[in-house]
Amino acid sequence: MSAINVASFNLYQYAAPPLSWYDRGNSYDPDAWDEKQRWIARILSNAALDLVGFQEIFSPEPLQALCAGAGLAHFATADAPKASEADPQVMVGPVVGLASRYPIRDAKPVAFPEEIKPDLSVHADAHFYRTPIQAVVELPGIGPTTVIVAHLKSKRALVTAPDLGPDASREEVVREDLRAISRGQIAAMLQRGAEAAALYHVASGLLRDEEWRPLLILGDLNDDAYSVPLQAILHDRVFEIAGVSWSDLSSNDKRLVYNLKLGDSWSLQPRERRAEARPATHYYRGKGSVLDYVIASNAFNSFNPRAVGRVVTAGVLDEHLLLAEDMGWGERKGYLRTKSDHAIATASLGRRPDDE
Repeated sequence: MSAINVASFNLYQYAAPPLSWYDRGNSYDPDAWDEKQRWIARILSNAALDLVGFQEIFSPEPLQALCAGAGLAHFATADAPKASEADPQVMVGPVVGLASRYPIRDAKPVAFPEEIKPDLSVHADAHFYRTPIQAVVELPGIGPTTVIVAHLKSKRALVTAPDLGPDASREEVVREDLRAISRGQIAAMLQRGAEAAALYHVASGLLRDEEWRPLLILGDLNDDAYSVPLQAILHDRVFEIAGVSWSDLSSNDKRLVYNLKLGDSWSLQPRERRAEARPATHYYRGKGSVLDYVIASNAFNSFNPRAVGRVVTAGVLDEHLLLAEDMGWGERKGYLRTKSDHAIATASLGRRPDDE
């Protein structure tokens, strides 16, 4: 079995002209769109990708055609992109999608679990800002694998300052704007955390229903690996279960924990690879962070004697980001529009070493 190359790929506002995203000032001219299309096609082909989770899709049809040209003949989205009611040429609701070299079956949107809403103190109508997609893909040498593509809430503030009217003093305007930023950033964090908990709830339910099920999450999760939202998915440190410390748990209980744990592919790859400095997948004002992930169930953990596969390597495709960091702001902004403001998180999956 040759390695299966998987990726999470934030496309950056993939809206075919004449469509705009969020307002009329955001759109690609034909030359910029053609450049973006060629760049995406090169990434898909040069990296020999077999399974890709996409974020920020406003135009599914041209993306599906682009993927088919790269050998990814199977394609699905969670739902349809949404246009502004006031102007159907302005897109306001992107979707996630999945492209695969292998057949996709049972593709469906992931609903926010109703049963966990009381514990999260969220509104009854709480939902994913961008609905994830869940599907099953038959991976050669591994078998039926559940794949979830997600795009969690960004750190962009959710609250805007109130309109104080023309008689408000500058002191009032500044104060209320800062207050809104404060509330809005926390609201975004709470939403992202709730979405992360919901994602883990769904994934762990699948793992419970079929022990050792191969499962992958491909996502722009908008936070670093040791943040609270990511740890709601990864559980890197489990100190106790039902009041019993980890050291006192039975071997069977520890097996059950690992069966329900998800692993960041960077940590699941061989030790000599994960010891390297981890590349950023996004830069903001020159500071890099990791926001994009390939996450795998214990079925891909090489230390698991019942694993069906392993993470051979994990990395990022980031040449466009590194080049952009050396540009001036105006040049960088235009350049990244025709590429992406995210690196592509990748992982190569293979058989367990003793099966090869």
